[in-house]
Amino acid sequence: MWNTCGIRWGVVCLLGLVAGGLTSCVPPIVIDVLTGTRPTVDAIDFTAFGESFLWGAGSSSHQHEGNDIHSDWWAWELDGHTKTGETSGLAADFWNRYEEDLDRAQSLNLNTFRISLSWARLFPEPDMSAPDEEAVAGYDAMFAAMAARNIRPMVTLHHFAMPKWLTDQNRWETGAAIADFEQFARFAAQRWGKYVDWWITINEPQVFALHGWWRGVFPPGKTDLGLGLSVFLNLMYAHGHAYHAIKEVDTVDADGDGLAAEVGVAMLLVPIVPFYPWDLIDVVFAAVSNELTNTVWFDIEQIGIPEVVVPFGPGLVEPYPDFKDTLDFIGVNYYSRQVVHIVPPFDLLFDPLPIGTRGTLGHEVYPEGLYDVMEQVARYGVPLIVTESGVADDTDELRADHIIGHLAELTRFVDDHPDVPVLGYVHWALTDHFEWENGFGPRFGLYEVDFATLERTPRPSSAVYADIVARARGLE
Repeated sequence: MWNTCGIRWGVVCLLGLVAGGLTSCVPPIVIDVLTGTRPTVDAIDFTAFGESFLWGAGSSSHQHEGNDIHSDWWAWELDGHTKTGETSGLAADFWNRYEEDLDRAQSLNLNTFRISLSWARLFPEPDMSAPDEEAVAGYDAMFAAMAARNIRPMVTLHHFAMPKWLTDQNRWETGAAIADFEQFARFAAQRWGKYVDWWITINEPQVFALHGWWRGVFPPGKTDLGLGLSVFLNLMYAHGHAYHAIKEVDTVDADGDGLAAEVGVAMLLVPIVPFYPWDLIDVVFAAVSNELTNTVWFDIEQIGIPEVVVPFGPGLVEPYPDFKDTLDFIGVNYYSRQVVHIVPPFDLLFDPLPIGTRGTLGHEVYPEGLYDVMEQVARYGVPLIVTESGVADDTDELRADHIIGHLAELTRFVDDHPDVPVLGYVHWALTDHFEWENGFGPRFGLYEVDFATLERTPRPSSAVYADIVARARGLE
């Protein structure tokens, strides 16, 4: 094993020396750390933001609202499946405190706020013709409160937590959930289309499918890759059906921009890079992983054909024409890159050298990766919105630089790709919240939440973001 690795490393370094000199033997992540500089606001090109640019912060129903008692996640937590043993409980109590939190969003100069609808709260029973009237009234009031503050809602229909009845009946596995989700989307768009122009059907479908049916860390906790892939495909069908349902019933231009309903998906995009750029094995694995992780969904939903591009090899193509042209925009959820290295015979290492600036969850802070993933999906010819960008940072030492660095990369992308519309940036998140299997530990909020009292306190980074948005919107 040592001889094999030693020979391979020698070849890698020899190729690197020929192509790029002595430093080419050093993993790029080391060079990035040694040569990186702290970002400044001057690196942001404020001319890249138009008047209609969406400046926002994000939330999700289960993570923020609290008392999502009819969801599969509520039962999952009670069964002890979080790493800390914590349950979401009141979460951030957004359901009762949305007025004050929307005031906070307004104080940050934001014109957009991303929420999700709790399918479990609205339809606690399988009868999709009988919504819970108290829940409907609650969302009515929430949307009215946004309108009163001139804050445009960006609404996600599927953000991980599902009605418990749907999960108990294995409806994503059987495909029965496709029709359920279409009904849910139709109901939501018909009810709240007068407030909403920006619809996200599904948040991070690959995470939902693989965490729930392969890794087993989300409900229903299964570990069958085949089932996970079946669920992923059913999510694609569900998005397509929901897309057409929303377009059919939401014909109201809520914000007067000439667009009644723009429908997309928010995908976790991760630039996967080889540990050694001169190592053919690492390069091929990273390239194939990038295609499978970041672009298969968009190949199917936008052009109807998934294409896996293997360097020096054939593409793998199968047509799915029923999904074609069901994306009005692509939502980019970006947090970090993934460095990969293959050790013979086939041991896969993720982050083999975990250095650099990292948040509480261990993710490397790497703003350049936002540019990389936006460039990767720019080929589909639809507008892009950064629907999530944030860092778990308990001390708020990283968040301000994180915001500045990522907005600098976003404007660099806009300047380099003037034909690709970039419509918005949504910071994750407005407040601290319940972070799924990680409980209440990771802190993503511009506002700190004391979960004993639910008191909110602005973090210094919130003022940095507010100043950037004010300057971009000409509010100074």
